[in-house]
Amino acid sequence: MFQEDRKEIILDLIGKNKNITINEISEILKISIPTVYRDLSVLEKENLIKKVYGGIKIVKDVNIELNFYKRLNNNKEKKVAIAREAVKLINENETLALDESSTSYYLAEEIKKTDKKITIITNSVLLPQLLLSSKNIIVISIGGIVYKDIAGFDGSIFINSSTNLIADKFFFSSGGFDENIGTVEIYDPENSVKAKEWFMDISKEAICSVDSSKFDRRGTINLFDIKKIKKIITDEHIDRKIAEVLRSKGIDLIIAKL
Repeated sequence: MFQEDRKEIILDLIGKNKNITINEISEILKISIPTVYRDLSVLEKENLIKKVYGGIKIVKDVNIELNFYKRLNNNKEKKVAIAREAVKLINENETLALDESSTSYYLAEEIKKTDKKITIITNSVLLPQLLLSSKNIIVISIGGIVYKDIAGFDGSIFINSSTNLIADKFFFSSGGFDENIGTVEIYDPENSVKAKEWFMDISKEAICSVDSSKFDRRGTINLFDIKKIKKIITDEHIDRKIAEVLRSKGIDLIIAKL
């Protein structure tokens, strides 16, 4: 397991059990105690935790800080590069569906810099605010239950009301990507995938935007089968063999330069 993945799990464990011990973290993650201490030191340097007498204290709201704002800064250079490639695929007067991912957030920032008239349908809580000052961008928020850990709506209001919305392109990311299976996510009953599934259904084209680190991660849910994915934007650090496998499946692979 990679350190970034361990850090997320450790923060989640601390958030749910403030009295959890180093030994318990070691046992749950099946890693050595020195490794736990190293991960905790990194988290402390990032000002996410504070070591106190008798335990560990969360400095900031673990759900928001870790699961969105923290992710926003993870691999930022790669995500911005991907967003700059993605914006090249967007045409005037198109309707786009954007998920709640941090990669889509950077794409929205790039879209905002253009003068194109665009309509954006999103389940993100933050994109409407980000794009509020743009005169040429219409934002449709699909609403529903707010999940703080992903800073997104579940989309129940629109999905259940059978709207007739359609989108030209759906830009989305995922927690992980298996080159033989497709996009994967970690199972979480509170992290609704209905909005992404709905976006896929209403869109003429789906474009997966994932940085190269996602190809090293695995999950427990196969959200979108590899057969549904025709185009991927990633960065130049993608493993060459993985890139070859994706292209052999007929996928249009766009590589963003850093």
